[in-house]
This record gives sequence, structure tokens and C-alpha cells, in this order.
Amino acid sequence: EPFFTTKPVGQGTGLGLAVVFGIVRSHHGWLECMSEVQKGTTIDVYLPRAASSTPTSRPSAEELMPAGHGETILLVDDELLVRDVGRNTLSGLGYRVLLASDGAEAIDVFWREKSRIQLVIMDVAMPNMSGRDAFTRIREIDPQARVLFASGHAEGELLPAELLTASGFLSKPYTPSSLGMAVRRALNGSHGQLG
Repeated sequence: EPFFTTKPVGQGTGLGLAVVFGIVRSHHGWLECMSEVQKGTTIDVYLPRAASSTPTSRPSAEELMPAGHGETILLVDDELLVRDVGRNTLSGLGYRVLLASDGAEAIDVFWREKSRIQLVIMDVAMPNMSGRDAFTRIREIDPQARVLFASGHAEGELLPAELLTASGFLSKPYTPSSLGMAVRRALNGSHGQLG
């Protein structure tokens, strides 16, 4: 269970293991986990051996990511680590980034900054107010607001009407390149499954 956590309710999920799993899987590797009561847990990470140690001249995914042009993005997630990584990635690509830690704060920030915000990246499941509820309120404030949903759970947790009016769905854990590409697609008006 990649979202297992020992944190109290409302203080986040065990996203660290989900991020590791996503990175390992993207490199065609796997994890083995052994846990024994009173002895602890061991997690082994297996990655395939590189075919060659010679560097290639092929550009990396990060080099191919389209840059922003100063657009303002509101990033909403209850996990501090996700907000930090997202802010650093998007700022590095040339976007201005505003942050919110839950749906209620997102509505407050959106209300104050609605004339500047061109995209909202919204986690679906958050304490205090979910991304789904915040999405409804934000669309009441501005029916044309672009919202890109992000979640570590299946896209199926969203209603078909929400998916139709949203600017896409980004699976978590996401990489900097999948985040950058999803943002560019959402800003360009493309919809659908991303990342």
C-alpha cells in the first residue's frame, strides 16, 4: 500500500513510498519489501543495469519540457513536499507559482488573485475541503477557470462531468517532466489523462 502512513489524520499520507515506487517503475525496476514484527522492515530496490556507461547526446526529458512565459499557476496540495517540488519545478520552467495547502485556502487565494491565475493544479483528496469541492467553488467564481486535477488514486474517483470540465488529470506521484508537460497541455487547452 504506497499510501500507508503512521501520521495522524489530517497530517498527510505516506507519499514518500509512492514517489519511490513511481521513480523505480519509470526506470523499469521493482521493489521487494520484507517486514517482521520486532525486527523492522527492509525494502530492496532493483534497477536494470545500464547498457552502456557512455553518455548519450540525446536530450533529457527535462531539456525537452516546454518553458512557461510567466503564467501564474496556483498549486494546491496538502503535502508540503509535493508543494515544494511543484513550486521549484514550475518556477524553474518560468511560471509564477502561488501555493495553497487545502481546498479552502485555494478558494481564498483564487478569489484574491483570479485575474492573474491562468491554471489551478488541484489535489483531489485533501483535509478540510477536498479538491472536488474547491473545484466547484472556483468554477462558481470563474466558470472559465482551468483546473488540472492531480491524484495518487485512479482517475475514476472523479465524476465524468468533472473530468469533462477540468483541464486534465495528472497521476501522482508525478515527475518534473510529466508535471511540466501536463501544465503546458492544460494551458494550451488539451484535455484528458496526463502523466
